[in-house]
Amino acid sequence: MQINFNSASNAALQQLRSITADIFRSQARITTGQRSVAEDPSRYALSQRFASDVVGYDAVGSSLALGRQAVEVAIAGAEGLNGLAAKMKDVILRANEPAADLDSLDAELTSLKRQYRTIVNSTTFNGQNLLINDDPIEALSGIARQSDGTIETNSFTVNRQNFLFEVLTTVGSDPGTPISGVAVSGDGSIAAGDSATITATDYSPTAGDEFKAEINGTTYSYQVQAGDSAADVFTNYRQVIANGAAIELQNINADYQQTQDPFFPLTGSRFDTIEIRNDETSAITINLSTVAAGTGNPGTQVLTSRIDELSVSDTDQAAQALNDIADIQDGIISKTSTLGTTLSRFEIQEDFVATLSATAGAAASRLTDIDIAAESVRLEEAQFRYELALAGLDAVARSRASILQLIRSF
Repeated sequence: MQINFNSASNAALQQLRSITADIFRSQARITTGQRSVAEDPSRYALSQRFASDVVGYDAVGSSLALGRQAVEVAIAGAEGLNGLAAKMKDVILRANEPAADLDSLDAELTSLKRQYRTIVNSTTFNGQNLLINDDPIEALSGIARQSDGTIETNSFTVNRQNFLFEVLTTVGSDPGTPISGVAVSGDGSIAAGDSATITATDYSPTAGDEFKAEINGTTYSYQVQAGDSAADVFTNYRQVIANGAAIELQNINADYQQTQDPFFPLTGSRFDTIEIRNDETSAITINLSTVAAGTGNPGTQVLTSRIDELSVSDTDQAAQALNDIADIQDGIISKTSTLGTTLSRFEIQEDFVATLSATAGAAASRLTDIDIAAESVRLEEAQFRYELALAGLDAVARSRASILQLIRSF
């Protein structure tokens, strides 16, 4: 028997400590519902990554919800505009009747046009108006975690629908004055094998003069520079045409030639000529023109609304307005349909992101959550073992007391 060390008591005490740790662990799991990071660090890290994705998906879902609501507001406004356009059409139809009071009807139409613009400008949600003529907006539609752990965002474009039917119109334009002494021949529709020519007689270049060639709708031009001779101008003009047309058409040949009057080769007129020949297999359109320096004005581009231009102030305008309002109504229907497609896209993506969020949340839960019922059973077992360990420790203590009593009896 050992006096200084009681191995039985020490074994019982260590067992009691181990059981106590099990009890504390089970109680912590039941309280939090999760395993601790110390139990399985890798599972914990993965679960936290999934939990972070859930936060991201929720943010995307909120963004999609705001976008969806903005489109819903736009559709509500578009439906109101459709009804207002029907009222405009009624006024215009009455204006096209014989002996119509055009002044009164035009005033009524003006009031409806103002109401139409008011609806367009006030159909906003969260600072966004999808009915105006403006740049598209980008809507956050998703996030994606890459293999290296980085996060990429996805978005889709929402186009505004221009319910005011605004178009850019050029005002104050002036084609300019043609250069004196320069003649054009044969331009227009040029059949295969034919050509168009531009010829200048004794041309003295002025800086700013402009030579243009429009070939199948594309314009190529050369502006005369200070110090250019006639030969420089026509050589450069020919080069611009040859280089530019080659991009669009393979078989366009521009040739430049300078000649003197054959009857007076020394004192007669000088002719500078460019011939543009169509060696394609079908007809092309060539329009040649010149603009003298200091003349011509490209004009200013301004936005005009087809809604604002509706008028029944006279019979001609009333007849035109009838065609215009029909086009506008078709446009409203088309634009509203586009908004409906956009709304459907938001709804589908919103449902998908919600599914992703639920899946990521479930994955995070499976990695760290515990089975409460099973853990409760473990706690009861640990508590029972704790009581047994206490009883064992008590038995060891009673055994030691018995030995001491035996020694005293001697």
